[in-house]
Amino acid sequence: MCEGLQKSRDRAEAEMAERLATVDQLRHADRLATVGTLASGVAHELGTPINVIEGHAQLIQEDRASTEACKENAQIITRQCKRMAQIIRDLLRFARRSGRRSGAADVAEVARETLRMLEPLRHKRDVTVSVESDGDSAARIESDQMQQVLTNIFVNAIQAMSDGGSLSVRICRDLVAVQGKGQDAAEYLCVRVEDTGTGMDENTKSRIFEPFFTTKDVGDGTGLGLSVAFGIVEDHGGWIDVESEPGRGSRFELVLPASA
Repeated sequence: MCEGLQKSRDRAEAEMAERLATVDQLRHADRLATVGTLASGVAHELGTPINVIEGHAQLIQEDRASTEACKENAQIITRQCKRMAQIIRDLLRFARRSGRRSGAADVAEVARETLRMLEPLRHKRDVTVSVESDGDSAARIESDQMQQVLTNIFVNAIQAMSDGGSLSVRICRDLVAVQGKGQDAAEYLCVRVEDTGTGMDENTKSRIFEPFFTTKDVGDGTGLGLSVAFGIVEDHGGWIDVESEPGRGSRFELVLPASA
């Protein structure tokens, strides 16, 4: 009788934990939808006046009657306009997440291509990289969306290593039974991204996928990159697990349905 009661209690606790996790996911999805609507409206309204300001600043630079001081100030205005335009593009990208699209990406090849694209940034930070794959690394996600996910994660990892370090990517297939789905284990592609950066405490780790949350200096990021990555992976039936400790680096594990 005691054993039966203990099993019932364990089962009830597991079900409660599962329900709480589901509620948290729904709340997070609602927050993302609300912020996405707000971001789209703000970005749309700001785009036109910024273009007007930048256009007038360029006219000042090209005007022969302008003094050198005026031209220098106009250059500053132009640079800041471009920076604001980049923030607006990030907002629109976040707000207009296109959802799941059919396709199959060779994740190992996408990872290598993304790291080649980020070569100037990693050289500047003195970061070494490696990509390892156990054979077939195809996942059910379009290559462009996979590259967007990896770019956001790689950039965050590299920026966490200001004094140099290493970034390793490990890709393998595995059978995963998704808790609460009531189905047999399915084949998933696991992408493990590890860095030797500064790491994160528990509070930071619990908030990294929140829109606009960032630990970077003002102007170094909008706090949308990981939110976008999380949303894309979730849209494709996957998830992201994170392990990190201050001073011991971070590990992101992306899990996506494998493709034949």
